[in-house]
Amino acid sequence: MPVTELVRWYATDAFLSDLPSTFGPMVKIYTGVEVEDNTSFWMVVVWQSHEHHQAMMNRPDYPDMVARLKPFFRDGQLKMDHVEFNGDSDNAFGSPITLLSFMRVRTGHTVEELERRLQATCNRESSTRWGQTHEDARMVIGITGCTDSKVSDATNMGKDNNPFPGLNEVADIRSLSVKFVKEIAA
Repeated sequence: MPVTELVRWYATDAFLSDLPSTFGPMVKIYTGVEVEDNTSFWMVVVWQSHEHHQAMMNRPDYPDMVARLKPFFRDGQLKMDHVEFNGDSDNAFGSPITLLSFMRVRTGHTVEELERRLQATCNRESSTRWGQTHEDARMVIGITGCTDSKVSDATNMGKDNNPFPGLNEVADIRSLSVKFVKEIAA
């Protein structure tokens, strides 16, 4: 099953000013800057499987690849989540705005319960997809493709930018929006 890697860092101005030349050589990824803070850079890579991604991380030159990015981190941190979404993620990442929702399952509830409620809440026709992270068994990430006006409505719902207010009983939800661009090499 495909696994999606969501990488982000609080980027320097120098890095943000020259994104096309930085990522032009890559085959296919989505890149974008968080709308709310305008400094968190996001990169989404869809791998054939988690094993394919792990093979890249096991390469002897992987630490050097990450080290080359470090000058572009404001806080020195690179954060990654790996998710197997419950369906095709292209519509969500290919929309004018992608809403990312980080849902931490509350004590006394289960991921399965959260997923059942998501299925009941989300329209089958929508671009909303979700999946549990490999890194944290209690974290589910949801993605929704939006237009500019729809994301404004969604991110202004509730005090915690929660587009899924009916799920508050089972999860703590934090949402943000990113304008992704699909990067394709020539």
